[in-house]
Amino acid sequence: MEKWLKKMKRQNNGFAFTLLECMIAVVVLMIVFGAIMTFRYYTVACAERAENQLMAARSAYLLSEAWKGQHGDSSFDPTQQDFDSDFQISTLISQDLLDVFPVGSYSEKLQNQFGLSVLGNYSIRIDDKQFWARLLYGEEAGIPDLRSIHVLVVWQDHWGMRYECYLPTLAQG
Repeated sequence: MEKWLKKMKRQNNGFAFTLLECMIAVVVLMIVFGAIMTFRYYTVACAERAENQLMAARSAYLLSEAWKGQHGDSSFDPTQQDFDSDFQISTLISQDLLDVFPVGSYSEKLQNQFGLSVLGNYSIRIDDKQFWARLLYGEEAGIPDLRSIHVLVVWQDHWGMRYECYLPTLAQG
């Protein structure tokens, strides 16, 4: 019977893992996996923010160049321009203005500081992304036939954070 008990005795070869070691390994892997997923999430969010900034800047540039193509006309209407089908622009309805350009916004400061007049408020849609633009027009004193347009493009990210892109442009003609 002693032989049989010796055979039943646990043999320790040193290759087994304890439950505690397995739990520690799982916790470490979960922390590493969580860190990787967080990094990927913020990378995608930053890429989306950069893409929106580029679209806003390109929209402002496109509007200012279209205005310069009309020789700085004070009655410029971008909805009458022949833009690409991906760039959809429409006149903004007045009820939406306070949400887009609230009291005390940069647009209002430009109007008060430089004496600019509002040329128009527009809604822009590019690749299912929504932007709003305000065109401010002014004539520069002291230089004959020098006019300026100030394009302010506003958008919100998926967290509701408001961003603005501002582009002033001069034309003489």
